Amino acid sequence: MRRAVLVLLALLLIASSAPANALAGTDDARDDRSVAVGPQNFELRDLTVTVADVHVEGTGLPDRSIDRASYTVDDATVSTDGFVVVYQDTSYRIGAISVTVDNVGLQVENVSISDASGSN
Repeated sequence: MRRAVLVLLALLLIASSAPANALAGTDDARDDRSVAVGPQNFELRDLTVTVADVHVEGTGLPDRSIDRASYTVDDATVSTDGFVVVYQDTSYRIGAISVTVDNVGLQVENVSISDASGSN
């Protein structure tokens, strides 16, 4: 679970720091058919993210409920030399990304997931 929390935080951080036209797919980005993001170094320190009072419902989802849970990443670093994502005929080159996480926590309270079809 710690790895999932770290990956989620890293993706959120990368998405929030990318140039607006790279993620939004503006006309300029579509004309070039290629957008580069990176190199970037990110640090998350002494942060707690809380997800509370959330209900997610969808077809085929398992029925799960979390009253209260906490996860902490004491110290971790994730790096990549690069990767390419193609979205609507535009290539997004993401390269040289490093994310360092130090004392970052995730608190989950009153969260549930359920199958909308009622077949579970």
